[in-house]
Amino acid sequence: MRVAVLGELSGAIAHEINQPLTAILSNAQAALHLLAEKPPDLAEVRGTLEDIVHEDHRASEVIQRLRNLLRKGERKSELVDVNNVVNSTIALRTITDYRAPRERGATRPLTIYIGSGC
Repeated sequence: MRVAVLGELSGAIAHEINQPLTAILSNAQAALHLLAEKPPDLAEVRGTLEDIVHEDHRASEVIQRLRNLLRKGERKSELVDVNNVVNSTIALRTITDYRAPRERGATRPLTIYIGSGC
């Protein structure tokens, strides 16, 4: 039983860390592409680099939460802004799914519906 739980936990940890790392890689590749343009759109490059910094902070937060979770001692509960979690997830899906459906042979990009009655 413990082996199964550890397997599930390691999968969850990998998933939580891979999300911001994937966004960082996508943004870095986009920044390189933008810099290769003649002339480069420096405002767009700056925005892309700011996204990289944001995702780096998000990865650090994930690691810190995991450390706190695995630390022995008293557990601490905290409030979570669900809107922020949903918006971050949508932003990540938008970044990672922009190219992925075409690479998988899909004919149209992923559509994300926001709001009630979806």
